[in-house]
Amino acid sequence: MALLLAALIAWPALGETPTPGPTPSPSPTPEEKVLYTFDLQGAFLDHGTFAAPLSPEQPVPGKTYGDLLDDYDLTLFVATLQGIVNRAGPRLYVYHAAGVDDFWLQTFQSPGEWLSDYTLVPLPDLNALLETFRTEVSGTVVWDERVPATLNVATTIAGVENLAVVRRGSALYETITRVLPVRVDLSDRFSGKAEAYRWAIQEYLQAGRCNPRLLAYIEDGWPAVLYGRRELTRGVPSVFSRDYLVQNRAFVFDLSPWADEAPVDDPSQPLGQDRAVLEEILAAARQQAGTEMIAIWGFVPWWQKYSNSTGAGGNHEPVEGEWEVVWLASSYGAYFTGSMGDIFGLDMANASVHRFAPFPESVPRPASPTPDELQERGYLEGSRVAPKTYLLYYMGDFDFAQPLYTLMPELWSSEKRGELPLAWGINPETIETFPDIVSYLLRTRSRNDFFVAPDSGAGYLNPEALPSELRESWRRHNLEYYRRLGLSITGFLLNGKGGEVPDEVVDLYRTFSPDGITFNWHHLVGPWPRLQGNTPLTAFPHYGLGQSDALEVWVEQVDRAYGEYREAHGEGPVFLTLRCVYTSPDFLVELTEALRQAHPERDYQVVDPYTFFALMRRELGGKDEPRATFLRPMLPGQATSGETLPLTLAVRNDGWEVWPAHEVGLGFNILPEDQAGEDPPGATGEALFLPLFEDVPPGGVYTFTFLLGAPVRPGTYVLRYDLLRQPWQWFYQEGNFWKVERMEVRAVPAPGMSIEPPTLPSWPTPAPFGPQGLPMPPQQPSPETPAAGTPSPTPSPTPPMTATLPTGWDLPPLVRQGLAGRAVWAIARDALGRIWFGGEQGAAAFIPHSDFTPADDEWRIYTPDDGLPNQWITAIAADERGGVWFGSQGGGAAYLDENGWTLYTERDGLASNWIRDIAIDPQGLVWFATSKGVSVFSGSAWQTFSSSNSPLPRDVVSAIAIDKAGNRWLATEGGGVVFLSADEREWRTYTTADGLGDDFVLALAVDPAGRVWAGTWRGGLSVFDGSGWTTYRSENSGLAANWVQALAADSQGRIWCGTYGLPGAGLSVLTPETGQWLRFGLADGLPSENISALAAIRPGEVWVGTEMGAIRYLEPLLLFAPPVSPTAMPTPHPTTDREHIISYRGGGEFAPALSAGQGFAPPLQATSTPTRLPSPTRGTPTPTPSRLPSPTPPVTASPTPPPSTTPTPSPTPSPTRTPTATPTHTSTPTPSPTGTPPTATPTRTNTPTGTPPTATPTRTNT
Repeated sequence: MALLLAALIAWPALGETPTPGPTPSPSPTPEEKVLYTFDLQGAFLDHGTFAAPLSPEQPVPGKTYGDLLDDYDLTLFVATLQGIVNRAGPRLYVYHAAGVDDFWLQTFQSPGEWLSDYTLVPLPDLNALLETFRTEVSGTVVWDERVPATLNVATTIAGVENLAVVRRGSALYETITRVLPVRVDLSDRFSGKAEAYRWAIQEYLQAGRCNPRLLAYIEDGWPAVLYGRRELTRGVPSVFSRDYLVQNRAFVFDLSPWADEAPVDDPSQPLGQDRAVLEEILAAARQQAGTEMIAIWGFVPWWQKYSNSTGAGGNHEPVEGEWEVVWLASSYGAYFTGSMGDIFGLDMANASVHRFAPFPESVPRPASPTPDELQERGYLEGSRVAPKTYLLYYMGDFDFAQPLYTLMPELWSSEKRGELPLAWGINPETIETFPDIVSYLLRTRSRNDFFVAPDSGAGYLNPEALPSELRESWRRHNLEYYRRLGLSITGFLLNGKGGEVPDEVVDLYRTFSPDGITFNWHHLVGPWPRLQGNTPLTAFPHYGLGQSDALEVWVEQVDRAYGEYREAHGEGPVFLTLRCVYTSPDFLVELTEALRQAHPERDYQVVDPYTFFALMRRELGGKDEPRATFLRPMLPGQATSGETLPLTLAVRNDGWEVWPAHEVGLGFNILPEDQAGEDPPGATGEALFLPLFEDVPPGGVYTFTFLLGAPVRPGTYVLRYDLLRQPWQWFYQEGNFWKVERMEVRAVPAPGMSIEPPTLPSWPTPAPFGPQGLPMPPQQPSPETPAAGTPSPTPSPTPPMTATLPTGWDLPPLVRQGLAGRAVWAIARDALGRIWFGGEQGAAAFIPHSDFTPADDEWRIYTPDDGLPNQWITAIAADERGGVWFGSQGGGAAYLDENGWTLYTERDGLASNWIRDIAIDPQGLVWFATSKGVSVFSGSAWQTFSSSNSPLPRDVVSAIAIDKAGNRWLATEGGGVVFLSADEREWRTYTTADGLGDDFVLALAVDPAGRVWAGTWRGGLSVFDGSGWTTYRSENSGLAANWVQALAADSQGRIWCGTYGLPGAGLSVLTPETGQWLRFGLADGLPSENISALAAIRPGEVWVGTEMGAIRYLEPLLLFAPPVSPTAMPTPHPTTDREHIISYRGGGEFAPALSAGQGFAPPLQATSTPTRLPSPTRGTPTPTPSRLPSPTPPVTASPTPPPSTTPTPSPTPSPTRTPTATPTHTSTPTPSPTGTPPTATPTRTNTPTGTPPTATPTRTNT
């Protein structure tokens, strides 16, 4: 709101344009989209033209006071009716001012615009209007001019009861009520305004019948009183904006904020009564709204009442009234927006139509200048800011929607707009009222038009007055709208009648204005400009000037501000920001030329807001912060259940530092809307991560391109994402805005299914295939047939029960139905023979009563209603007693046995409620891999090992494996593989320095020979044989892809590798003693080639979990053969003889046994793939533990528990067990004697003679 209220009177009249006269159209057909129009320009009085009556009989040309009253009645009726008929969509559009309503309608009817397919049908008169909409309005509500407040009460009733408003005694009364009968009559019901409003508070606000989050402070029926007295109103009556208020069921009022004087419209009331009722309204609305912010449309009508403005009858200055009202509303958590009364003789109309226009989820901000560009412009000299005078023109005051609607048609068409950088202070909350106008401005802005937030953010309030318990609501409110409009600067922070803004309030604003804040000159603490944190703060040197002020006055004000700045700061660059109130760009071009001519030595430079504050931050010694601008949405608006979505996401580096490849990447979460909350990505402790594969310089654009599997469960999903610097430094933690998108997933029944299958839908899983333009490693050519002399694999003997239980892939019918299209993230077999599956909506148990008769099988579903911690089950383990442990994402753990369910969370001693894996050691201790370390449960006590109390290098533990000796092997994300001896005395860490393929380890397995296998994110498959590590990659072996998500070692010693993230990756199986590889994919019967879980549950049976269900591989001879003790074998090198690599792409229902196959298929290309990246330090809020039934109360062990219950971590690795550094020996590829191109040999780390047979441990600090 402008502080220079006098400027409102001095605004020049808008240019005359022809009266809109749309060509009459024939009656619309049912298929047409129709927008009716009604012309009220003849009933609208431009009060900017007529400041005083021309004569007592005709105050304006051609009209008597009676005519003005009739016009007032007509516009009131039409505006309130418009709000009702436009509830479901655009139906009625009115014209009130030439060059405004018609300008916007013509703009949005242009080809391709959102109203282009509507047919305009003009309604010629009131009778046509009534006939068209008579069935859509329930009747009328009557107000009484003897109590002008009844107009506002009637407007409130109109919104709730679907009634149009008509005045008792109006010349239109009979015509209107004959068609729309009176339903509510407020005549003679109230003695004064206080009684009327208190009745409305009780009946509509406290009763919850109207919208408590939308209040309206607009002038009541006082203009009718003035016309009856033969007086002109002193501003535009608040009429046309009532359409939006009725449409959205607002509570409407008009009361004096002053307790020290009686209002002019009710001089006999007790002193302070208006103020008391006003506070009663605000208090009632606050009680109904809870902690949500409240919007107030309108403004104190100072031009007509409650001030010392001519004829307004008060003693207070208009600005005093503004600040009193805003401070009072702010103290109840309410902000002003929307309409604001009289704007240079114009009202605001048709918000009830414009609000239906589409607006994107978010828009990118313009590109910021890079350091190189600033050097070229002469603004930077090396690392120093050049000593020039930097001017920022703040274009106000568009904190309300009304001036945007009424003044922008002229301001935006200024001939010289675009010649100078300008900071347009536009309220981002306006996208709720005029999304199409904001979109139009964004679409048509020049490279020099920038948007910042006006006073004081996404709505006008005084932040110091805001109660502390509502400040978080205000922060979230602003963060949402700033993010959607691409803002990071508050161009005007106004604290009203308050003093200097407290630091804690400034810190609140810094969360959504990280790139700069400008204050009113007396509201910023201390000298300015200055830094608070790393946010530059400055202030206007004066209240502001308008276009009506002479050019000489502007030059004088700038001269004075320059002198004061020099006096305060001495030599160096000067930073001045000027508040330009409703000023045209043409005038500012003229001003800039005058300033440069008057003082060329000052070197005036008009800059954009991002350059202005970036230079200021540099001059003040601040640090450069990362800024990422996402240039387009990632998700489509809709997707089909289970659909694979090819996605691209372009991001621009708007910071001043290079983003290094691999270290910086995209982090994101996708959750159902009812679980998403409002936290940033990664706040729950986990995120998916996709790294950059090339450095991105300032100003550079990088495009991520990848596949994302849509969730199978229908509904709305929320995606949140931002850039992330490893190990866990999000850009939003340094002021960047994370992005939010929504996607509607539609259900598609599985082919051939007539009933709804049990629900265990998919985790929304990414399957990236690399950033756009990323050069892939060349494929190695391979012979079409194996070379001569290659031993042929021997097929397994056919078991006698082949007809009923064939060798190969098998999918029991109940599992096929129960998991059709659903992701499986955990598989385990319990002591009772039940096969358990974990997924997004709980757990399922497959109970195979017979291996030969599927008809006897059972299928059971378990959900949180049964006792699970939540619906996201990511880990399952079974103990020897028949009990089953379940780990969840965010809900903790649960244990199911014959006694029922028991839940365990962080409050019971669990390190984190985000559980990645569960393992049970030979002593029966239960180990939990979590996002905050490893927890061990003895049955009565808990112990946690983390980076803060043990040698564990990272808190994020993704997998646990326990070997036959009871040693624990821990997979960490970013810290490699950790060995913890069975006696808890020795810790060792293995990283890439020791030969591990990647420090991000996702899966572990121990084979019958005792070797430890590690599946990594981007480094392939590594194996440790006790002396060193060997790594298999897709480039040097038959491994399908380098992202190994799941591992299993079967009883035959074969290693099953579930790869992820590349179409066609699928399952790779290695037979170590022969070096042969097999691959399986969709053609072999797998439901998906993204493998998320593996379980070798017994000899001859391996289960494979994918993002689209599960399947098992059966070998009956093994399944029913007596057990055979495994024979220890040395670990072979990955073969360079490519004929030993077998890939099967079989037909038919099942693939043949693992020992069969065809010729080698070329290895798949290495690719960029995301990993599921948990936070090393942060977790989800802990729910209250519940126990069904209640076990022995858990005891959280101290850091050093008794040895009989839980292990005691050693503070450091034992020095006697720490080997010396082991060199890495990498063999060099040699030419093949047969002419086959050489194949890279994997890195192999051997232990030198005389050193212990262990790899060198490393310790990586978080």
